[in-house]
Amino acid sequence: MVKYAAMKIYERNKLGARDFAIALAIGAVATIGALVFSLKGPDPADWEEIAVASRIIPPSGVFPGLWRLWASTVAHLIGTAAFLKLLDILGALAVGAIASLIYFIIRELLHFLLLAQTEYDVWNKRIVPYFAAFASVLAACSDPILSTCQIFTADAFALVMMVLLIQLWLRWLSLGRAWRLYILTALSGMLAAETPFALILPIVFVIGYHIFWVKVMNGHFRAISTLPDPDKMPHWRTFFLFLASLGFAVWVSGETFTMLGGLAANEWSMNDIYFRYSAAYGKSFFDSSTLIGWILGLGFGVLPLVVVLKLFTRSVGDHRPMPFRYGVMLVFAAAMAVLQSGAFPAARFWAMMKEIELVPSRLLLSMFVICSIAALAIIGAAFAFECQRKYLRQEDTPPGPLLRGLVPAMALVIAILAAIHVPRPVEKQMQQIVNDSIEEILNEADDAKWLFTDGRLDAAILLAAGERGSVIKPLNMLSGGAKVDVFIRERYFEKGSVERDLAKIGIDKLFGTWYDSKPERMNESAVQFGLWRWKRPSIDGREVEMPPCSGFLARPGGFKDEAELERGIKAAEEIAARILELSSKRESARPSRALDNAFAAVTWRIAWFARMRNDTDLSQALNRTNRELKQDIVKMEEEERRRTFQQSSPKDLLHMALRKADFAEAQRYAQAVLKGDEYDLEANFAMGMWLTLDNRPQQAEMYLRRCLKVRPNEPVVLNNLSIVLRKAKKYEEAEELARQALKILPDSAEVKKTLDDAINRAL
Repeated sequence: MVKYAAMKIYERNKLGARDFAIALAIGAVATIGALVFSLKGPDPADWEEIAVASRIIPPSGVFPGLWRLWASTVAHLIGTAAFLKLLDILGALAVGAIASLIYFIIRELLHFLLLAQTEYDVWNKRIVPYFAAFASVLAACSDPILSTCQIFTADAFALVMMVLLIQLWLRWLSLGRAWRLYILTALSGMLAAETPFALILPIVFVIGYHIFWVKVMNGHFRAISTLPDPDKMPHWRTFFLFLASLGFAVWVSGETFTMLGGLAANEWSMNDIYFRYSAAYGKSFFDSSTLIGWILGLGFGVLPLVVVLKLFTRSVGDHRPMPFRYGVMLVFAAAMAVLQSGAFPAARFWAMMKEIELVPSRLLLSMFVICSIAALAIIGAAFAFECQRKYLRQEDTPPGPLLRGLVPAMALVIAILAAIHVPRPVEKQMQQIVNDSIEEILNEADDAKWLFTDGRLDAAILLAAGERGSVIKPLNMLSGGAKVDVFIRERYFEKGSVERDLAKIGIDKLFGTWYDSKPERMNESAVQFGLWRWKRPSIDGREVEMPPCSGFLARPGGFKDEAELERGIKAAEEIAARILELSSKRESARPSRALDNAFAAVTWRIAWFARMRNDTDLSQALNRTNRELKQDIVKMEEEERRRTFQQSSPKDLLHMALRKADFAEAQRYAQAVLKGDEYDLEANFAMGMWLTLDNRPQQAEMYLRRCLKVRPNEPVVLNNLSIVLRKAKKYEEAEELARQALKILPDSAEVKKTLDDAINRAL
């Protein structure tokens, strides 16, 4: 009798042709939908990791090693361009795989949860597949899952594996067999090396198994003869198998890190790898979510599922209707799950703030959402069962009106979800604008070998350059002092060369040297960041002409012809028009933080070069739409100040401040320089100019006269000292100094105005 009952359970839980057909159909539709509607190309958050896998830049961290091993091997075999296209396709397939697996997961859960001692065909044939299908489609439409699988990166790989492991665990509960448990344990250990969230799964599996065993023993669930006694479980074998697979995957991460050049770039020893791995592993867990993010995720994602699993067997008993108190609790659990499900972002509790700020980890957010979706499916099945109770007890009675209308109702809900949420038109346009801008940067750079940048789009530029075979190398002028940053910027130059030494100190030092004494190098370069050097003439009076500015960059050596310059400007203006058109719709968008920042960087870049071309209307219009502008400017200024303080002497900092005509900043460094050299030309000039602007002419005069002792015929000093003397009412000497300056610079409008002012005040 027990054997017969076990066989019936096995037959009931056996995956049939219809189950596979439904899962495959949903997976196929989800894959096609992802290919059509998902954002094109990698999210900016994934640029760096894809560049690492493409062997363009070295890794800065040890994991995720399994994904890197696969990705770097494929990228090496098929090339960067084909690799990026493959990641797009695999990302869409991952969405389909997750949708199909969730169908099987909900199906297993609903088969387990029914308390009835009588077989109900309508439960197995209608309720279970309908709500399993509803959950799988809801997952395919969910924004966190779509975002995670936008392209097949390490997060997408981990999410597919986590869903697969849950399904394997449920199948083991249903069918038993030690070999299933060993496979589950080995895969869990390997995935645990990729992400700290996978370490939670074995704990959930063990606790869930013991709870399930207790429920079976207490008669809440059907007895399953294949379920082994917890005391007879192969504890030690599974434990050591988990540790062995975990250790193997950690070793793979270390070897992959070394193979991709991370060891040399970070200047680590082999002993450092696993210590650094542990530190980065823990940091990724703590950085994955804020405290309120954990509270909301657990409260609105995990808690509803726990409540539903706890109440389900009591709410669908064989002999009495669902008690009111259980029904009310399930209603509240359903409301919480709906708010967190991700299907309706506007109705989500987190809509009052960006979830990307609360839970930056897309993987963790996706798992919260999957828990909510499972809760919704189980709640729906519970209420469907309750409404069908009188029909279920009479075998000859057809299904009630609820089940007859269930299929069209679900189809309508799915259609609404797909129409409203899946296309994500604003995010797609933002992503496309960023992609088109990267391509335009490379078009305008043309045959340039070097591109001076602020670092925010560098990884994308390298990936796009790899696709088209360009040799351009972005040089980040705000690159910090971390060893991997130093390695990246110095590897472009020959060992032992002066340029390599300068790059090691900082790209700003290299830029300054090329600007001052190597015009041939500047002619091979394009400039996106650092144009402040052309804003004013140097102290020795040389007039420096602003290089030609196109839509996204300047070329000190000039463009090929005027037509090429105008083409770049027109292309940038077209992208700017798309940005302005999109500005009114951005409030409804929910892009990732990385996409938001990349979009802001593109907007700022176009606005900056529009201003350099004196197109102030376009520049101001773009700046008004750029909500991240002020925050970005502050961040960049802080980064530049931090980097320059760490890597430059007071003399270097003084020189840079004078280049920017920032006399308030220059005077701080000038005071330090003057302690060592009382007659330093730049330091005295900086003090004199700052005191002039601060309306202290007598003190300013002292510093500017020191400048004349060092360089008597410096026109810039003569001109500014004339202004100071005029303010001090020393009109005759002011006029004399202005005339001396005019002899040196006879065409200078600024000096002519100084002379006219001195003559007029003297009269």
